[in-house]
Amino acid sequence: MLLVYAVSAIVAGVLVLLSLVGADHDTDAHLEVDTGGVDHEIEGGFWLPFFSLRFYTYFFAGFGLTGLLLHFLTQSSPVAAAWISGAVGLGTGLAVALIVRILRITETSGSASDKDLLGKEGTVLVSIRGSNPGRIRCIVKGDIIDFLAVSEDSEPIEVGQPVVVVAMENGRAQVVRRESIFGDDALPQRTTLNGS
Repeated sequence: MLLVYAVSAIVAGVLVLLSLVGADHDTDAHLEVDTGGVDHEIEGGFWLPFFSLRFYTYFFAGFGLTGLLLHFLTQSSPVAAAWISGAVGLGTGLAVALIVRILRITETSGSASDKDLLGKEGTVLVSIRGSNPGRIRCIVKGDIIDFLAVSEDSEPIEVGQPVVVVAMENGRAQVVRRESIFGDDALPQRTTLNGS
């Protein structure tokens, strides 16, 4: 079991380090990782943390570190250590996922209403892959806020592309590419108008 605890702690450490350097905690088919962690909801509005990489990061951290501590610092039997480590890992993963979920809901609802977001421009932080949500960043009422976002036309939108929020539904922004509304030459025209 010592090897399992060590590998779990190392995997968690690597995931935490990746999150610190800007990788993301969401995974989809192309192995994109998102620290913000997109929390997945199933139809009917139920939230399940088990589809979030954040949950597994902190599960493995709690499991691995507790197992290592129990192995080296106590005389616990291997079976008892495994059960205790599993319980601590599960509790840690659920607690962190729930806290982040609550903070995200509070952040989203506390500073801006859905009406304030309509028509706002944002930048894609995590690629939007058709119906798979990504993440965008908008400035609303002077606050920088990140939102889950889906493409209205189900076309993929890559990181760094400017988008416009056209609708909000269940805390998720529906977006379109900025150029699909303003065209490619909208920015120079706007600059010319402001300069005259």
